[in-house]
Amino acid sequence: MIENRLKVAAERIAREIPTPFYVVDPGGVERDFTAMDKAWREWFPRFTLAYSYKSNPLTAFTRLLCALGATAEVVSGPELETALKDGFPPDRILFDGPVKDAAELTRALALGVGVQIDATAEIEHIAAAIPAGGPRPRVCLRLAIRTDSGEWSRFGLMPDEVPPARRILADAGVRVRGVHLGVGTLVRGPQTYRAAMRLWRETLPELARDAPEPFVLNIGGGFPPRGGTADPAAPWAEFAAEVAEECGLIGLRPRDVHLVVEPGRSLAEEHGVLVARVAVRKRRAEGPDLLVLDAGTNLARTVKSRTHPIEFVPTGADFARQTYAVYGNNCYEGDVFAEAVDGPSSLRPGQLVLVGSVGAYDMPFAHVWVRPRPPVYAPTDTGHVLVRAPGRAIR
Repeated sequence: MIENRLKVAAERIAREIPTPFYVVDPGGVERDFTAMDKAWREWFPRFTLAYSYKSNPLTAFTRLLCALGATAEVVSGPELETALKDGFPPDRILFDGPVKDAAELTRALALGVGVQIDATAEIEHIAAAIPAGGPRPRVCLRLAIRTDSGEWSRFGLMPDEVPPARRILADAGVRVRGVHLGVGTLVRGPQTYRAAMRLWRETLPELARDAPEPFVLNIGGGFPPRGGTADPAAPWAEFAAEVAEECGLIGLRPRDVHLVVEPGRSLAEEHGVLVARVAVRKRRAEGPDLLVLDAGTNLARTVKSRTHPIEFVPTGADFARQTYAVYGNNCYEGDVFAEAVDGPSSLRPGQLVLVGSVGAYDMPFAHVWVRPRPPVYAPTDTGHVLVRAPGRAIR
């Protein structure tokens, strides 16, 4: 379901701005940040929310979260520089990801950015690149976990790699601050995080005893947005309580742990919509009528992997309803937003259509094809503001 604030804003902006365009709601991101922060801090007084830049690096989100006290989680050198430009100090940036080249690692170490080690090659580079007289690197070890198939994840260190990694770092005068347990994405409930902690139940207390400061337990991201949980009103309390319980079972006191979570999708996804119009309505002898929009699925690419709400605005007073197949404007057969969407029978070209839940990944995933990149707007108390300018070219 698309939030009413986004629907009202989209309809108002569409009176002045041609479609397609995106609308984002930073106020919704702030509300969810506040709720998430409160829920986790009830169990973990030492708590950090690290926003995943890859989910959506729009300044309307990132600079707001910086002002609210969040940390930035980045996975590349360009993301690191963007976070610095957005105002995040180095001690509120975590450098993650499977590939960190030598120049990026050297830059991060010189700044004092927290580094989450994903591979043994990074350990050797860190040990050799510690700046003379500079601060000791702030490092955590990313530990591999089992995927749903039972196989080890491509990310992180295997159990037999952890002891030599610790020795190499110790010889270089670096003590491991904690661990990162990245469980992936599209997680539906807290059991996934509990299973990852349980897998390393012998290693975590040992690392905690040797940590130079409160032990950092980073359980990563993957959290669902509100609408994807059993309790959309406040899902974070359940996650926090169960992670705290698992900490106790493996010998870690929640109040002594510095817990880090890395939400991106759960903070941003539901606070963005793609705004389009019906360009063409076609009838078919078999199956539903077709609606072709003036926007393509290249602007909301995750419609291929999960269902997005699609709504017509305004809803109108037409009580006759029917099912439509909704297509994009790209010239290929598979440009399909949804094969069965309920709507008024009176729909005509020009009708406003909203594709919801595009606030995370869809905007940065979107690629230019056939038409330039659409603009992004955010509502204000008096109107709207341009967040990202439209593109001008198709290459």
